[in-house]
Amino acid sequence: MPESGIKIEPCSYVIAESEVGDVNMLMPLLYGKNPPVLKKENLQMVLSHGEIVFAKAWTEDDAGVGFWVTVGMGSIVFVQKLRGTTAQIEDVAVKEGHQGQGIGRQIVNALLDEAKRRGVKQINLTSKPERLAANVLYQKLGFKQRNTNVYRLEL
Repeated sequence: MPESGIKIEPCSYVIAESEVGDVNMLMPLLYGKNPPVLKKENLQMVLSHGEIVFAKAWTEDDAGVGFWVTVGMGSIVFVQKLRGTTAQIEDVAVKEGHQGQGIGRQIVNALLDEAKRRGVKQINLTSKPERLAANVLYQKLGFKQRNTNVYRLEL
């Protein structure tokens, strides 16, 4: 029987269908009632430029049979620029019922460790203002709010 609690693990480079399902299960936390439905190819593209990590919680069914279930995720994408490699943390989400247990912190720390391993000196992330707990977490981890305009062009 595995240890109880939470484990953080990277998504494999060969995407399993269960991992696609795990990500799609968490997408409403990030994108609301009509989230995009991702396919295996979408995740493979992210992995070609970065890393996806999952938070898994040990649980037991009514018969006492234990198994790991995905309760959170986060991703980081690396971008090579003229001044060096930068990174963008994206899509950090923890299922309701598991929030407030430090899982988000573990996910972000795993992503930060990967960035440090790759020699990244600067990491950006964005978070909706209404995600109060997430914004507090990012500030506690040392992220500073930037005074900048963010622009987007829909193509």
